[in-house]
Amino acid sequence: MIEHLVEQIRMAYASRTLDAICENLCRFAPPASVAQARSIVEAEISRIRTLRDPPGLVDPNIGGWYLGPSDADTFWPLLKNRLVASGWDETAIRGLDVETTRIISLLEHPGVGAFKRRGLVVGYVQSGKTANFTGVISKAADAGYRLFIIMSGVTNKLRRQTQLRFDSDLRNLLNERWITLTDDNNDFSRQTAGTVDAFLTQYAQHKTVCVVKKIPMRLQLLADWLSSARPEVLKN
Repeated sequence: MIEHLVEQIRMAYASRTLDAICENLCRFAPPASVAQARSIVEAEISRIRTLRDPPGLVDPNIGGWYLGPSDADTFWPLLKNRLVASGWDETAIRGLDVETTRIISLLEHPGVGAFKRRGLVVGYVQSGKTANFTGVISKAADAGYRLFIIMSGVTNKLRRQTQLRFDSDLRNLLNERWITLTDDNNDFSRQTAGTVDAFLTQYAQHKTVCVVKKIPMRLQLLADWLSSARPEVLKN
């Protein structure tokens, strides 16, 4: 019986949570047997995640200031609820929470002065990379970061796909708190962005995001626009 229950849980796990699966199985099988089968599947999931998420190479001098989401956060709870509504199971969401918390803790606190911090997160095709960086942005926004630049693809189609995905997963959930320098039809342009000093001053209390193609011309336009701001504006 245990082998049969294990197989049923494995088959259903792709679309349902373990709690929901096991609750349903307990209507037809002894709860003790269901619990035993669940333990076997959970052990398998744990081994898979260990293989998929290898240890990282981290500078030992980097301190961890970010300990995870708090009750006062705004953006991560909205994203988390969005993932639940779209069918993510609790194990996947918990994994994303742990991964994104670790990444944020390796950044620098946004309240310090000038700093430089680089990192690289590698993911397979269809492994949740977009969800990962959206989660990172949501937690960074809660922690006090204000400007987010997403470099996506080298074609208009790929850039547009990323823009639409980010808007759907995070920005549109609290649209009044976000200002975007791009939209699904338009990459960054100094003409549409306007004067950088006026923009950054007017929207100082907002979170600003732009999704740009990974091509030198477009990135140079954005860099030049930001660099043209007055020092006191950039300092803020």
